[in-house]
Amino acid sequence: MLKIEFNKLRFFGYHGLYEEEASVGVEFELDLFIDYIPLATPVKHITETLDYVSVYAMIKTIMEKREDLLETVAHNIAQSIISHYVFVEEVKVIIRKLHPPITNFTGSIGIHYSLKRRP
Repeated sequence: MLKIEFNKLRFFGYHGLYEEEASVGVEFELDLFIDYIPLATPVKHITETLDYVSVYAMIKTIMEKREDLLETVAHNIAQSIISHYVFVEEVKVIIRKLHPPITNFTGSIGIHYSLKRRP
């Protein structure tokens, strides 16, 4: 089993329930962990493993599509990866809203989502 990590990816987006989030936007940080069984061991060619560029393109496309809830965004990312790569066993997504529009709030708000392939 291998694990590929994407750490501290930054995106600007319009996800959220509130009008301010939809009109002004918010900065997001995303971590992604993908557990998979490569098609060959040791891995010697990109066709035997995950293509980081392709995975990043999936994430970017989904992050650019506005959703009311981060839970939906995380699910869409995980489902997209599991659907595209038959050898992926589990995807874990962490999304943080870095500056949520909450009066007198400091810090970030985030969600963790995990999706396992069903047998």
